[in-house]
Amino acid sequence: MSFLLRVAERFADLGREVEVDTSSSTLAVEADATGYERLLVVVRSVSQAVTLYAVHPRPVPEDRFADVAELCARANSTEFTVALELDFAHGTFAVRAGLETYDVDLSDAELESLLAVLVVELESVAGCYGPAVDAVGGGDLTPAAAATQALAARRDEHLAEAATTLAELEARD
Repeated sequence: MSFLLRVAERFADLGREVEVDTSSSTLAVEADATGYERLLVVVRSVSQAVTLYAVHPRPVPEDRFADVAELCARANSTEFTVALELDFAHGTFAVRAGLETYDVDLSDAELESLLAVLVVELESVAGCYGPAVDAVGGGDLTPAAAATQALAARRDEHLAEAATTLAELEARD
């Protein structure tokens, strides 16, 4: 089985609807982030690489490119597993995460686990920074203020996840 189809199956095993385009080695994967319908997944079989993109649904106004680029730079200094990027040619903002396994022979369960971690992080960042991009693109917030709000949303999300996990552990005892 090709690596592309194997990756598609792992996303399906995660409960995601998947559309496969073998001609471009891409997948359209159902998104679970607010405001996003699909994630774009680019698969490179030779290096066994997977790159996920959450493309913001609204374009960035051209006169706000510099401000959104500053927001991306500020965000990229605090995010470690994903990158935020602005495509100046198309006016699109996207969040990107990737994985390259090359010659590591992962089991299906291991590959699924890695993809699950990537997609959760990608969607978290997209969900927290999407409103910041809209606010900066609309001139409602400075890049610094928007980055601060988005980072606070990420921290709140992590704290809520930790509290849920702690409560689940305590309930088992």
